[in-house]
Amino acid sequence: MSTIKVENLTGLSSGANANKIIVPSGQTLDASNGFTAPAGHVLQVVEGTRTIWTATSTTTFVSTGQGVTITPSSTSSKILLLGNLNGTYTSLAASFMHIKLYRDASDIAWITSNYGQGLTQVGESLAWSYLDSPSTTSATTYELYFSASTGGGTIGLQNYAVSGNNTSRSNITAMEIAG
Repeated sequence: MSTIKVENLTGLSSGANANKIIVPSGQTLDASNGFTAPAGHVLQVVEGTRTIWTATSTTTFVSTGQGVTITPSSTSSKILLLGNLNGTYTSLAASFMHIKLYRDASDIAWITSNYGQGLTQVGESLAWSYLDSPSTTSATTYELYFSASTGGGTIGLQNYAVSGNNTSRSNITAMEIAG
């Protein structure tokens, strides 16, 4: 095997393939030993889903069981989180849902407060997003926590009918973006 050592590769400045470096058909460029993506490019995508009925009546934040773990490749990477909650449910008109995003068991952002206020809801959906800068290359877990606004009312996720639990799907997608 031959090795060519260069500092820069530059395509020809004119012609049909001006300013391009082309890898011929049938050939591959192996960058498995290292590659630096330009800032803003997606480096990896991880998804976590949940279809199990999850409910609480406490006013203390508890895990929804919906989360995703991603291991950033660089401390300069950002993590773009996209998610949706489906089948949200509140049992009393006076009870509504608070939802927070946690990183490794630490509260980092409100997703929503007062969700479902004044309504008894079954089958509602909520889409959300958050851009995080965790500054780590360690495995990082993002998880949603929720609480009821008042005691006595039940709130829940993944429920499209009062007695039809486990009938919907919620998810979190984590995308590592090169910094």
